[in-house]
Amino acid sequence: MKALPLQSEPDLEEIEEQTPKELASLQQGSDKGKALKADVDNLDPPDLVDAPEKIVFFQSMLRKLEEEHGWQIESKIGDVPKKRCRSQHLVGDRPRRYCHAVIKRDKSTTIQILEIELTSKLKKGGTLEAESLSTLFFRAGDTAVTFQRILDELMTAYKDERLNAMSWKRQFISQNTSVREYLGHPDNKIKNELDALESWVARAADKVIGM
Repeated sequence: MKALPLQSEPDLEEIEEQTPKELASLQQGSDKGKALKADVDNLDPPDLVDAPEKIVFFQSMLRKLEEEHGWQIESKIGDVPKKRCRSQHLVGDRPRRYCHAVIKRDKSTTIQILEIELTSKLKKGGTLEAESLSTLFFRAGDTAVTFQRILDELMTAYKDERLNAMSWKRQFISQNTSVREYLGHPDNKIKNELDALESWVARAADKVIGM
């Protein structure tokens, strides 16, 4: 996907906020083709693990994957880039964080994962609404450049294509990764946090093994 020329940058104030369904990106399926594929499904609000806690829960999940499967996993945390995204690169008054993990599944297979920090936003009427975004698993030809460009795309809104920031629905991702998987939020039907972590780890392991 080519970036819009500078003179065509949209007026971001005219871009409507994404609906919870657009933000959810929760489809539990494979995406092995090159065509653009939305990974949006119905959203159950993450009641058990609050949105701001999900990135911490993700790091616990990585440790469990390493312990249980013996995979070599390296990860780092950074700030998402500020692109054409209004204030969505921020959580409060600080940069929104991401965690990028690289899993060496076997001698010939490397899986990458991107987890984005989420928060809760105050809506009209004074209620808090939790952000939702799936965890992206993918395979690419490198581990240093493609994920950064995916982050650039994630934080860019394209008005002409009716694409807002903070959504994995990106042609760039389909064209620059060989396989993509989307892991939904920890199961909020499981009321015990440790059990929810075990369930999330098992679902993540299935993704890695299947890729």
